[in-house]
Amino acid sequence: MGALLPLLPYLLGLNSLPVALVLSAVALFLAGVVVARLTRRPVLYSGARQLALGVLAAGVTYLLGHLIGASVT
Repeated sequence: MGALLPLLPYLLGLNSLPVALVLSAVALFLAGVVVARLTRRPVLYSGARQLALGVLAAGVTYLLGHLIGASVT
């Protein structure tokens, strides 16, 4: 389900990377909020932490793709 959200704009015929990025960021933050509710940790901290980890993972993936010559178009 989580992997479907960033693809949703493309599946609906919209070719927009910014929309996919925003949907991904919102989904990551909300996933952190859900974990915070289940673990009784601070909501903003958990949401921001999950968002930061997702951004870091995406950045590493982009960097590795760039190093092997993959292009994003």
